[in-house]
Parts: sequence; structure tokens; C-alpha cells
Amino acid sequence: MLSRRIFSASASLFSAAFLAAGTPEAAANSAAASPARAWTDKASLSLVSTSGNSKGDSLGFSNEFLYKWSNASLAVNFGGVRIETTNTVRSATGLSTNPGGYVLSETETKTLTSDSYFANGRYDRTFIGRFFGFGSVAWETNKPAGLDSRTRAIVGVGMQWLDTPETKLRTDLGVGFTKERPVFVTEGFEENHGTWQVSGRVEQKLWAASFLISEAAYVGNTKETDDHLVIWKTTLSTNLSDRLALKIGYDLAYKNKPNAVGVPVMSILNPGATLGLVPVALKKTDTMFTTSLVINF
Repeated sequence: MLSRRIFSASASLFSAAFLAAGTPEAAANSAAASPARAWTDKASLSLVSTSGNSKGDSLGFSNEFLYKWSNASLAVNFGGVRIETTNTVRSATGLSTNPGGYVLSETETKTLTSDSYFANGRYDRTFIGRFFGFGSVAWETNKPAGLDSRTRAIVGVGMQWLDTPETKLRTDLGVGFTKERPVFVTEGFEENHGTWQVSGRVEQKLWAASFLISEAAYVGNTKETDDHLVIWKTTLSTNLSDRLALKIGYDLAYKNKPNAVGVPVMSILNPGATLGLVPVALKKTDTMFTTSLVINF
């Protein structure tokens, strides 16, 4: 019998620290009035597990923290997705197909189809009018896509074109440094290189309780002009209450020079002997569709 267990939970890793930072005077004043809070935090955790005729486990989590000052903001995000499936291969050996004339065997193989994690932070500060400067640091890993780790630091300037309760639009340009380590290192690969980036972000209020956020970035390599990365992330969220929201997301990443995996070459003259590994390029495009229930803190 096939059983399916779905568990969803949410946790905030930053809320306690900022709540604990309050003073007795602030607590007394909050009793009379509740001023706008400087920080927000959104966290989600989901787990899907199946057993029976099909077996698999899926784990996803994320946290989005934002702190705002009068002319600056700090955003810290992290999350990950891990999906593992179990395939069952059945075979039979014997003398006939009659009952008792064969032996049935089953072999289970676990496959890690997704194992990606990320963490990033960005600080923005407005200088003159709608012009701002920013600094960001990002780290990610995606071993099924051939990426052991990638760390990128960017500084730059940008323009806030629109900033209304309904629509927010910004674009920016930055330069920095990237350190990338693939799972399989090909000949001539350079881990460190300079980076330049053009990015944009739009936030649009669609209905009374629905919001669309879309951001895109083009990341170039100063050493290899044909090694560029395009990232596009879009989320649509609907508030179910003051605390709960339903969010769907679509992420796309295109790498013009994708990472490779090492494929062993078996000798035909000496069966069982391995001659070595040859690089085989992976696909250029990775996409991910997610749905989650989010708690707002």
C-alpha cells in the first residue's frame, strides 16, 4: 500500500535575536503604541516522503531576513533543496515460469536527483536621490549540476527607478570576484576570476494580498568572455493571513560553459580495467519550480 506523508513546518533563525535586543524602555513604549518594525523575516520548511510502490524523500527550506534603516537595508537569505529517489530493479532466474520454478530478486538503488544549497547577503545604501551603492556576497553548491562550490563578491551602484507601494523597480551594475570549484576539474580550469554583473529586480502588487517579485542577473567572466551565467528568479505570493502566505516560484539558471562530470573509460582489452576519466559536459540550463507555505515573523 502506498502511503504519503507530508509535513510542513516553519522556523525563524533571526527572530529571537532581534526580539531579545529590545530594552525595557522600548517594551514600555510599545504598550502605548506599536511603531513600524525595522525588520521582517520569512521562513519555511517542507518535507515530502513516499513509501510503498514508490520511495522518495524531498526536503526544502529557506529563510529571508530584511532589516531597513532610513537610507539603507540589509538582506540575508539562505536555503536548500534535497531530493532522493529509490529505484527498484526486479529480476528472476530459474528453469521455468511455473510457481517454484524461479527465484525473484529485488535490488534498490538510491539516486540523489537534487542537492543544492545557497546563502547570500546584500547591503544597499542610498546616496543621492534614487542612486544607491551596494555590496553583496553569495555562496552556493549544486553537486548534481557539477558545482562543488561557488563564492562571489560584488560591489557596485544602481538606480531605484520606481518606489511606490504598488511597484518597485531597480537596476544595478557591479564588479567583483568569483571563486568556483567544480566537482570534476577539467584541464586548464581556473578557479579564480574577476566578475562583472548587471542585474534588475521588480516588485509588483497584483491584488490586495498578492505580490509578484522577479529578478534577473547577467554575470560575466573577465578572463573568459564566453563563460557567462544568466539567472532569473520569479515568485508569486498570496497572503492567507497576517502570518501565513502561499508562495510559488520558478528559478532558471543558464551557464554558457557548463561544468562537466568524469566518465570512466573501460578497457576492451582488459575487461574490468579503467583507463581513466573523460570529461562530459552537463546541460547548460537548470530550472526549478517550487511551492511553499511561508510564515511571516
